[in-house]
Amino acid sequence: MVVQVRQDLIDKVWPRLRVLARSSPQDKYNLVKGIIDSRLNPNREVVAVTGDGTNDGPALKKADVGFAMVLILYTETPYSC
Repeated sequence: MVVQVRQDLIDKVWPRLRVLARSSPQDKYNLVKGIIDSRLNPNREVVAVTGDGTNDGPALKKADVGFAMVLILYTETPYSC
């Protein structure tokens, strides 16, 4: 479900926000889009986002800098005895 958040509400929150943890992919996308679309500052903010790369694709793509993190677990190592 796509939820549109009013820009004026995002503009009240994002200047004081430092970390958005354990958020849904839609929350990440709304925040990234809201910061990019904001007109609070004369210069546009640079937005960076991290995600697991699965559902966070839209936010990673929309952000100026996107880091997709992948955790690979091995049950056996090639050098195990």
